[in-house]
Amino acid sequence: MKKILTFCAALALTGSVAMADVDGRSAFAVNELTGAVIGEVDVTPTTLPNNVGIQFAIDISGLESFDLQGAGSNVVILFDTLSPGESLNGVGWDLELNGIGPSWLSEMNVGWTDSASNPGVITGAMTATQTGPPELVSSGGVLKFSDLAIADIPLADGIIRIELFESYDDVALAADGFYGANSIVTVQITPEPASLALLAIGGFVIIRRRR
Repeated sequence: MKKILTFCAALALTGSVAMADVDGRSAFAVNELTGAVIGEVDVTPTTLPNNVGIQFAIDISGLESFDLQGAGSNVVILFDTLSPGESLNGVGWDLELNGIGPSWLSEMNVGWTDSASNPGVITGAMTATQTGPPELVSSGGVLKFSDLAIADIPLADGIIRIELFESYDDVALAADGFYGANSIVTVQITPEPASLALLAIGGFVIIRRRR
């Protein structure tokens, strides 16, 4: 699988925030338009050898991909690392892509920014496949920004914003695809030593939809 990470432009945040019920490292996503619960999301932390950082695996299985980047209908995950002032320095993915109707699998994208949606990184096309059966795609581990000549993303409040979006919108306000079983996105930060113990026990996610 071709690994692609590119800068994404800043996008203004709009609309209200619907906070989900948070229980440790999991959260329930609620569709603001219908009030329906989307599902629970789990986070699994892994402390890297020699305390060089922590990776968090975020399960996005069952979540849908709707419209163009920045659209209010998109699913957005806010992950609080509990480590303000640190930086996001790597991302990865192991995903099952499922298209809906005529939408191409190659149009499904994931973007990572800070909570203010300042410039960040996006996956780009994770596959060249158009229509067809579900497809498994992987980054082959965490891609370190420093290895790709991409700047780390500062996290002033410790929150990472992850948006699921389409590069082409087939039908506005309707899902064009979804992520199948065991679909994981991974983030990596390098906190100060004093933050490592807290991070190992205290991360949580919030999923929201924005109007």
